[in-house]
Amino acid sequence: MKSKKSRLMQGAFALYSMVTFWLLFSRPTNDLFGTYWETLRYNLNVIPLFTIRNYLYILNRRNNPYLIRHAYVNLLGNVLLFVPLGFFLPALFHRQRSFKRFFLWLRLIILLIEVLQLFTLRGSCDIDDFILNCIGGCMGYGIRNIFSMKKDKSEA
Repeated sequence: MKSKKSRLMQGAFALYSMVTFWLLFSRPTNDLFGTYWETLRYNLNVIPLFTIRNYLYILNRRNNPYLIRHAYVNLLGNVLLFVPLGFFLPALFHRQRSFKRFFLWLRLIILLIEVLQLFTLRGSCDIDDFILNCIGGCMGYGIRNIFSMKKDKSEA
């Protein structure tokens, strides 16, 4: 029989998963840029730090409020959205407590999301999103480990 804490954690993870899915897949990509394949090509970035550098440039210039807001939402949103995943994976799946195994699964999940966004035309497939999502997941993993260490010390 599962504990109340375990069921609560599973429910929170399910809610997080649904909200994340909705945020990532609810809005279609902007207008098609020609054929389906041309639109895919337009929504694909495989150059590391290209998008991040562009957003940092916008934040540094600070001359267009819309673009500044968009840059913050993109940079911070891609990190913060995956912090809970870094917390939930090792909390719910004991095999994920090893950082090596956790990081492997984190990258696979994010890669799957990026590829699905690309082919469903519900976002873009951007290596920078992948990088920022991984940073967020690792932050969540670290936060969970800090709380676990504090809990272990208080129980000792």
